[in-house]
Amino acid sequence: MDPSEYIELMLGFDLRVGGDLGLNCCVGKRKYLGCDRTCWHSPVRDQDLRPEDRVNRFLLPSISRVKDLAAIYENCICIAVSIILPIAQRNNLESQFEYLYPGDAVPSSVSENWQSIGYDVADQYLFSALCSIGALINSPVLHLLNEKGLFPDIHMALEGVVEADSRVSPHSPFLCVAIYEV
Repeated sequence: MDPSEYIELMLGFDLRVGGDLGLNCCVGKRKYLGCDRTCWHSPVRDQDLRPEDRVNRFLLPSISRVKDLAAIYENCICIAVSIILPIAQRNNLESQFEYLYPGDAVPSSVSENWQSIGYDVADQYLFSALCSIGALINSPVLHLLNEKGLFPDIHMALEGVVEADSRVSPHSPFLCVAIYEV
């Protein structure tokens, strides 16, 4: 799998609880962060959201909106979430993933100032294969995860996508999801 054959599409932004406070998902003694809120807690409540904020599984479409909300909550970090797809799959995105809306996020691309936290593997609803779905429980790819419980690079995450697709076909196709601290 050659990363040059892939395209990265920004999905949105969120606030997540910093440190170990946000780690809700445990498998054995291992804790995992993830792209969905069941794995990594977000303090943002429904009443804080406006109708235009509700896209891509509660990811907010604007980094400025997330930074506004960050002023309300303590001990949170701003994250950006993007998906990494084969370039050939870009034109079929709407037909394959009816619940994802890349391209609406502002900014629409990853900034070189953002720090990569790691990569998750998720279904089209952005449920993590690492913790929410459990598609990778007891998988040999788990030894590849970083200290945050995420894949440290795209090559390893793409291996996780293949593994999750083969293990839990009702949720496939799985996606490689990049998570950045903004």
